[in-house]
Order: sequence, then C-alpha cells, then structure tokens
Amino acid sequence: MTDATDSDFYSLELLLDPAGRQLLRRVREFMEKEIEPVINRYWTREEFPHELIPAMGQLGVAGLAYDGYGCGGRGCLLDGMVAMELGRVDPSIATFMGVHGGLAMGSVYLCGSEEQKQRCSASPSPRWAPASPAASPPPPAGTATSGSWTGRRSGSATRRSPTTW
Repeated sequence: MTDATDSDFYSLELLLDPAGRQLLRRVREFMEKEIEPVINRYWTREEFPHELIPAMGQLGVAGLAYDGYGCGGRGCLLDGMVAMELGRVDPSIATFMGVHGGLAMGSVYLCGSEEQKQRCSASPSPRWAPASPAASPPPPAGTATSGSWTGRRSGSATRRSPTTW
C-alpha cells in the first residue's frame, strides 16, 4: 500500500489475501484521486455527489460480506477495511456505502424472499442499484416525518427546521 496511510494500527491488512489487498489499494487510490479533490465542494453546496456513485460502483465493494446475488462474498474483514478507507477520505461517502451495502443490501440478503433477492440482483449493477429508500437522498421537503417546518426568528432572519415527532 502507500506510505500515506497510517490508519491500520493493528496491521489487519496483512491478514487479507493478495486479491483483498489489491482491492483495498484500488479503493484507496480511487478515493484519493476521484473523491478527495472534489467532495468538499458538494458538502459546502449541501448536495449529494450522485454523479460519483457509478464510478464507485465499478469498484465492486458494496455487499462484500455477502455471498451470491451479485455480492462479493469476500468476508467481513475486507468489508471493514474498505469502510475504513472510504471513511478516511470522506465519512459521508463511507456512511452512504454503509447504508447501501450494509443496511439496505444486508436487509434484503438476510430477510428478503428469494424473489426479492433475485429482483435486487437483476439490474446491470446490482451492487449499486438503490435497494431501499434509506439508500436514496431525502425528499425535497426534508426528512421530517410530517414534512412540515417550524420557523423561529433570530434578529432579522428566520431559521427553519423540520418538525419531528
């Protein structure tokens, strides 16, 4: 790997097979070259980087811990090491991958019917096709359950916040 990363304090990377280390290297290079230079511009504009997701899909890292149905079947250690690499460069991208590859894909993998598993893996890129609303961006009205907003005056400005239960 590169000398730039000192985040593997216990040298767990050495437990990976050569193919796992190569995948981790590809993820590291992708994150440093494609994500790191542009990601802050998205967050300062409060936008999600939708156009970066297809390139991330080419890495084939979502669902690494699951076997079959278009998933990698590579195990939890590699899945965790990839999550660490994603989070090292940008925690929000790591969260997106965790929600999509773990929560959404994991729920279908562990609890879905055979028909649901087949349907979720039927797309050309099953590992990055949104499997649940949790992996999709929030609606324009915000994420408040009721979809309503409350306002509070602060000087000459009004601060808006979503109403929650």
